[in-house]
Parts: sequence; structure tokens; C-alpha cells
Amino acid sequence: MPNRLKAILLMCTAVTLFAALDTTAKYLCATTVIPVSQIVWVRFVGQILCMVLVLGPAAIPKFLKTKNLTLQLTRSTLMLATTICNFVAITYLRLDQTLSITFLTPLIVAALAVPLLGEHIGWHRAAAIFVGFLGVLVVVRPGVSTVHPAFIAAFLSMLAYSLLIIVTRRLSAFDTSLVTLFYGTVVGSIVSAPFAISEWLWPGSIWTWALLLALGAFGGGGHYL
Repeated sequence: MPNRLKAILLMCTAVTLFAALDTTAKYLCATTVIPVSQIVWVRFVGQILCMVLVLGPAAIPKFLKTKNLTLQLTRSTLMLATTICNFVAITYLRLDQTLSITFLTPLIVAALAVPLLGEHIGWHRAAAIFVGFLGVLVVVRPGVSTVHPAFIAAFLSMLAYSLLIIVTRRLSAFDTSLVTLFYGTVVGSIVSAPFAISEWLWPGSIWTWALLLALGAFGGGGHYL
């Protein structure tokens, strides 16, 4: 039970950091002309800087040693996909609309956990997830309000994040949390760099720089927890 309570606390803290990540990204999209590609890239680079500051440069090379490169690259691709789709979605949607789609994640993960991980959730957890799904329908109100195309990006972000959780769970049997965290950061930084550089707009204030770098701390901290 103590380990389960610890896991719940870690998850609650992680969700809080993700909320800070989305809110900061939404603020940047709404108040600056910085393109999404640049925000995505700085989010990953900021995470690398945070890891270097906390762990020291000498510790970084060992995080590239993985026992399952295929799964790490798969997870890294899903990480980049969910980040891009999420930032695109919150550019056009309200935060509550985007997050309401994210609340579908437990439903998808629970469904996939049985065939992919062999983990059974039981009827009580299934009932709780179903009630949560009804809550999503209340918030989104399908068929009542106009559906913006950005909802597609929010849905794709949710789907990629659900698969990300499944792959992360599988990777826990092979690599440490820091190795998994670092791989996602490096791949995201490399792949998004050409798009960010081609659209680069220099931030106009120290405040904007601080918010951009905070994305790395919020995202990296949340995924590590």
C-alpha cells in the first residue's frame, strides 16, 4: 500500500506539472508570435539543459546506453508526436477543451493494457474510467458546439500519449527512468530542430525566454515522475 500511495502522489504531481506546461505553452501561443515549431524545440532543449544542470555534464553520456533501442526510439517518436499535436491544439482551443480530450487517456490505456501488457484492470476501475469518460462527453458536448479542426490534433495527441504510457511501462523492464527521459529529449530536439530554425523568431524579452525554458522543466519533471 505505501508504494501504491507513493505512485499516486507522484502521478498527481506529474499531472500538476503537465498542467503548468500546457498553460505556459498556451500563454506563449496567445501572447507572442513565436511559432509552434520553435516552442516545441525549446521545450526539448530546455529539458536537456535542466538535466545537465541537475545531474552534471559527466552523467549525460551514460543515459544513451539502452537495452532496447527500438522501444526507446518508438517512445521518443510518440513523445514528439504528442507534444506537437498538443501544442497545435492549444493554439486554437481553450485549455479545458484540450484537456477534456486528454481525459480519454485512461480509457485508451486501460483498453490497451490488457492485450499489450497483460494487465487486467477489474470491473471497479473500469467503472471509474467509464464515469470519467461520461465527464469528457459533458465537457466536449459532441454535436452541440461547433467542432474545430484542432480537436483532431487534440485527439491525436491523446492517442500518442496513451501509446507513450504503454511503451514507457514496457521500457521500465529494460532501462532506468533517466535513460528513457533522456532519449525522448534528444530525439525530440534533433527532429524538431530544422523546423524551429527555419521559422525562428527571436524572443523579445527575458520573460519570454524564461517561459520557454520553463517548458523543459515542467515537461521533463512531469515525465520523470
